[in-house]
This record gives sequence, structure tokens and C-alpha cells, in this order.
Amino acid sequence: MFVIRDFPRPVLSAAAVLRAEEALSGTHTSGILVAEGLARRGHEIGIYIMHGQVLVESAVRGFDTLQAAADWIGSGTVIWLSYGDDSILDRLSAVDLKPVVWTHIAAPWSDRAWLESGRIAGIVTVSDSARLPMLRSAKHECVGRIYNPLPPFFASAPAKRADRFERRLVVYAGAAGTSKGLHRLLEMWRFAHQTDPCAKLVLAGTGQLYGNERQLGPLGIAAPDFEARYVEPITAQFGSLKNAGIEAVGLLKPHELRHLYASSSVGVVNMNWHEYTETFCCAGVEMLATGLPVFSVARGALPETIGRSGGAVLTRNEPPALAAREFNALLADPAGLAKRGAEGQQFVRSAYDYERIIDTWAQLLQHGTSIEALCGRWRGPKTLRYIAESMAGKLHAPWLLDVPTRSMRLLRRIAGRT
Repeated sequence: MFVIRDFPRPVLSAAAVLRAEEALSGTHTSGILVAEGLARRGHEIGIYIMHGQVLVESAVRGFDTLQAAADWIGSGTVIWLSYGDDSILDRLSAVDLKPVVWTHIAAPWSDRAWLESGRIAGIVTVSDSARLPMLRSAKHECVGRIYNPLPPFFASAPAKRADRFERRLVVYAGAAGTSKGLHRLLEMWRFAHQTDPCAKLVLAGTGQLYGNERQLGPLGIAAPDFEARYVEPITAQFGSLKNAGIEAVGLLKPHELRHLYASSSVGVVNMNWHEYTETFCCAGVEMLATGLPVFSVARGALPETIGRSGGAVLTRNEPPALAAREFNALLADPAGLAKRGAEGQQFVRSAYDYERIIDTWAQLLQHGTSIEALCGRWRGPKTLRYIAESMAGKLHAPWLLDVPTRSMRLLRRIAGRT
């Protein structure tokens, strides 16, 4: 049984998700695709949405109450698709459910505490980079990685424009706000557009990706405070969004996004350096699947999930002016873009193939919580921290890292007060 906190709309159609007609976040899309994929293979799959939204046209069985869902699943496997809200575990525990946490954010300290205390049965992360802090755990064998699937619709792209890489058309897709780094892109774009006034940036998505009820500013792009801080300075500098080479097209359905990607030159995804760094990046994978090269930053799991594809350029230049210089050079090289696009497309269609990902989930249902064994070799960066974390786990001595980590946190708090 899959447990999900909420959906962005009161009613969602699983069939429409598979037809690429529902505009959803990558997290919600992945959850529905995995549940549907397992159900359509003959597994008995249920779903419970905590905030009462409903999934229709689905092979998955829905429940009106958590108690009814708990009675149905009994001792079977419960998958909590988590993107925050720790109170959900309290509700699951109240009906004697011990879930496997499928976390789409970096595994926090609380997840490890839950695992080692027996409140949860295991942890699935969406990248090795995201599970790095869990390697030191004495129960690291119950923690594993399963990548998000490429939606089947993106595995076949429409006919591409022959001049797509000469057009200097750039596309951003995702939630319009700080969580997906749009503010960092806008800071960089102010420099990039001055260097290349013919380049155009299309913003696909709004601040309502996670819920229709969220308030937007006067430009209809993002929350009012975000627009005031990051969008209005651009209109003041250039006179208008149009003069800045920016077009906001709103929240697009996946089939509309695929068409936009196939006619664009470069895609841009989460450029956050410190806050809300990516743990997978569904948008980047979907862009690459259409042959669209991607530009972003070398942070979070991006080097692991799209950086090794050959189709992404991940800058290490944090200052917006320096990042813009690297971005402009990429955009001015049509031949290089074509090569990157072809390599990236081949990689993601194989590595994140839908049926292959469902195979792994099916193995998890069959083999219980020995999740680490399903992962195969480590695919994240093998840094000094990776070596230290894995060694602490193998020695069953997490305190080797816990003690210095807590000391550093204490010193930072003390420094912040002085």
C-alpha cells in the first residue's frame, strides 16, 4: 500500500498521468507511475491519500480512511512516499503500520532515528547521493536507492525541429519559486541576456504546481514575495519581461512540455547551490529524454543522475555572472548541443527505463527490507565523505562520525549567537 500526503487537486486520474495529461510534480508523477506499474503487473496495490484527495481511473485500490487501509494491508508492505511532514508517521504508527519511507528529499536525521528505533521498516532514496548520510547507520542494509522512472510518454519524442540548436531558445520547467532554483536562474539570466539579447527564456510552470490554491503575484508566475524580490527587478532593468527575453507560459501538461523541449536549444533545472538541492531531478531527465541538453549546477544528486549522462553541463561557478559566461558559451555551440542531446537521450532512456524501475520495486515487495542489496554498485560520487560514511556503517560504529558532526553543529550555533 502506498501512502501519500496530498495531491495538488481534489481528483487526479492515473490514466491521464500515463497519457501525459496531468500537470504534476516529479514526486507525485513517480508515485503514481510506480503504484500503477506494480498493479498492472498483477500485484495487489492500494493507496491512501492523507488529505482526502482521490485517484480515479486507476488499477490501484483507494481507501476512504486510514483505518480501512490498515485493515486491508495487514502485515503487507506499506510505502510512505515522503516529502516532509513528520506527523504522518504518528498517524501511521497509531494504526500499527511500520512503513518503508520512500523519501524524495535528502534523508534527514529523523529518518535514521526512526529506522534504528524500529518505527519504520526501511528507507528508499531516489539517488545514492541522497542516501549518503544513512550509510553510517547500523541498519544500513535496510536503506537503498531506487531511481525515479522516466514516464513512458517521454521515451518517444516528437519530430525535432532541424534548427532547434540554432534558435537559442531556453526552457525552464518546474515550480516557480526558490525550491526549484528559479531565483538563481533569474539572477544568471540578467547577465546572460545582456551578452546575448537574441536568446529567449521560456518559463513553464507556476507557483501552483503543488496546489491550485496557492496565491500568485500580479505577473501570475510565483508567490507575490518571490515576484517582488526576483522578477520585478528584471522588469525594472529591461522595461518588461518581453524586453528581457522572458516568456511565462504557465503550467503545462507533460505532452505540451515534450513538444516545447523538442523545439528548444537548452533546458535549465534547479540551480540551487545551498537550499533545496535536487535529490533526483525528474524535469532534467525528461528534458534529456527528448534530446534536450541541460544546464544546471554541480550540487545535490545532479552530478549522479544527469551529470554522468553526457547531456548535462553542471557549472561549478556560483557567482551569476560567471555562470552566465559558461551558459552563453554552451548556447552558442549548436554542434556541441546536438552531441550532448543525443548522448543524454540515450543514457536516460536506458538508465531510468520505466519497466526496469518497476522491476526493482517488484523485487523490493518480494524480498522485504534488505533494500541495500537491490541497489547494485554505488553510483554517487566516491568522495572522502562516502568512504568515511560507508566505513562507519561496516564497522557498526556510527559514533565515529556522529560525535564530530554534533560538535560542529554546536560550534556553529555558538558562533551564530556571538
